[in-house]
Amino acid sequence: MTYFYKIYTSIFFSIVLLFGSISFLFLYSVYQNTLKQEKETAVSKEHIVYLLINSKLSNRNEKIDYQELGDFVKKSSGENFFLVDNKDNILYSAEPNLPKEKLTIELPPKEDIVQISDVQLVNNKKYLLLSEKIPNKNFGIVLVDPLVELTKNMEEFKMIYRFLLIGIIIASAIVSFLLANMLIKPIKQLIKTTEDISKGHVEKRVVSPTNDELGELGKGLNNMADKFSKDIDQIQQAKDSQDLFLANLAHEIRTPLTSISGYSQMLKWSDLEPDDLESVEYIYNESQRLTNLSKDILKLTQLNTYQLEIKPIKTTLIREDLELFFKGNESQHGFSVSLEESELPLDYNLFKLMAYNIVLNSLNAFEKPSEIEIRGMNQKDSYQLKFSDNGPGIPVDLVETVTEAFVTNNESRSDQHLGLGLSIVQKVVKLHQGNLLIESTEGIETTVIVTFKKELANE
Repeated sequence: MTYFYKIYTSIFFSIVLLFGSISFLFLYSVYQNTLKQEKETAVSKEHIVYLLINSKLSNRNEKIDYQELGDFVKKSSGENFFLVDNKDNILYSAEPNLPKEKLTIELPPKEDIVQISDVQLVNNKKYLLLSEKIPNKNFGIVLVDPLVELTKNMEEFKMIYRFLLIGIIIASAIVSFLLANMLIKPIKQLIKTTEDISKGHVEKRVVSPTNDELGELGKGLNNMADKFSKDIDQIQQAKDSQDLFLANLAHEIRTPLTSISGYSQMLKWSDLEPDDLESVEYIYNESQRLTNLSKDILKLTQLNTYQLEIKPIKTTLIREDLELFFKGNESQHGFSVSLEESELPLDYNLFKLMAYNIVLNSLNAFEKPSEIEIRGMNQKDSYQLKFSDNGPGIPVDLVETVTEAFVTNNESRSDQHLGLGLSIVQKVVKLHQGNLLIESTEGIETTVIVTFKKELANE
């Protein structure tokens, strides 16, 4: 569950609970007031019945005919009641349909006391019973008030409460959503700014931070971003200086290297002793290696400011060029190229530079004829190229750093692309918004996996 929904549900249930409770208490108070009025009315009714019985029995000492007495009072008052003896036996019932078996009928313990029962629910109907003893007689009256008005009001209360609760839930959902959005907005801003900074947009800042704890966090993030930006500027300046130095160095040494290479080649054609010829051959090979190294340094530094020229390139063209590149090496090494048909947005000159560097990196590592296999596969939104060889592999401790400049698998060897080939590959892949992954098992195989997007994002 996200932080937004945690806040949303907390506010929602708090509002529903608060206003639901207030509504319930309000309706309960209305119910109690209605019940109080019903009791007052019932007391008045009971008093009328009591007076009618007393008036009928005044100055009479003969035996009481409860049926006659009850009919008289029923006719005079129209109320529902029981005449009950002191043992709570029913002597007369004014309404035969009253559920007397289910009602709790009892007289108060003393005379001159009106006993009011709790509301009794029988067959989904509410009844209020009021009882009082007749002075100096062995019986009393129990008035049965069906609470029709209260029952009617209760149904209305239930309906009102249902609609009120639905309204509270809907209103709470809307208010909770608005409040949660308002509370989560500065957090979203912090998250967005953090994501932008992590993607390299170090100029991003939290705009108008609040004055609470989140505001302090925003200010801290802005301060951290300021320092981070300064550090990046310093690192970039140092890197630019390094690139400029390397570019100038590579450019400056090319002329003397060309001279050394040319003179050593001339000496190779001269009539020299075998030992001298071997020395000249060594000078020539080393000058060629340094010349190629200077070219790679220039390529690497130029890629930092290179402007891509993206065009749609079919994989059939890529396959043809790779097969052509491999033709000169078929006698020593085995090659196979299999690419699923697709069309990729590429700067094709850079792509060939990348592919050739991967292959040359493999060839330079081989000490015996080996196999190089290239496979291309379509994926949902990308295209994956796998360059696999069965060469000596890369040590585990170098797999993560082998794409860094001047890191090489074998420091003792004098290959022509000393530690720069995979650095160039990494640069080219990044320029194409792709991904580079190297998998290697030392002594068995190495696989370089390059993934290109089928559509480049505008940056």
